Amino acid sequence: MPVDRPTSIRTCPHCGDPLPLSAARCPSCAETVAQGMASPPQSVFGAPPLPVGPVSGEKSGGTAVLLDFLLPGVGHLYGSGGSRGTGLLVASIILGVLSAALFATLPPLVLGTGLFQIVIWIQAMATAGSVVKEYNNRLRAKVMQHAQAAHEAGEVRARQQKAAETEAARQITGQAVADELHKIANLKKMGIINEPEFVSQTDAFFQQLTDRVTTESIGDFFTPIGKLVEEDEISQENVERLKAIYQHFLHP
Repeated sequence: MPVDRPTSIRTCPHCGDPLPLSAARCPSCAETVAQGMASPPQSVFGAPPLPVGPVSGEKSGGTAVLLDFLLPGVGHLYGSGGSRGTGLLVASIILGVLSAALFATLPPLVLGTGLFQIVIWIQAMATAGSVVKEYNNRLRAKVMQHAQAAHEAGEVRARQQKAAETEAARQITGQAVADELHKIANLKKMGIINEPEFVSQTDAFFQQLTDRVTTESIGDFFTPIGKLVEEDEISQENVERLKAIYQHFLHP
């Protein structure tokens, strides 16, 4: 089974691109980032699942370029360029209307507006891909955050379940205690163990009880023990010891 190792890559908080831990500036967006940030502690449950390949909702850089080729600004709006896309689209429309008006009145000026339109057209197509890349990086960063949150929630549930199982395993009843003491007493009656061995096994069992718990009341817990007293399978001294264990460990 592969062993999870701490990663030496983190994500830029500005554009979402991966960058080394030692980087002080993001190579993609040139923004300053905190240097030497340590990797988060590795989970005992393994690393959270990270998105591999395209993420649902990602957009195509080629589509953005094609849309900006048809009408500058539309590709940026498709790629969630926001104000940049709006600005390019408005400028393109204004220059188009202005060129049409000048063509009828001052044809020589159409050359100037046409050059501006070409510049905007080229700029829109040249930057469309980066706009889509920024959008996709933000989307992937959000997906990774959701995956991390879901993974951490799963860890909490797993720990709670493990704690509940551990607590359930520690539960013991008065009947279970009586059954075990009855077995030890029978071994002595049958001559399989002698008196020192009987005392040793009883003491060892009582020691084990100090790590157990019970939800039974003292009356319910000691009802089966009373039958052992009647059958002379437990001494009064051990009954008192058992009561002390109940009060201090089993049901404090």
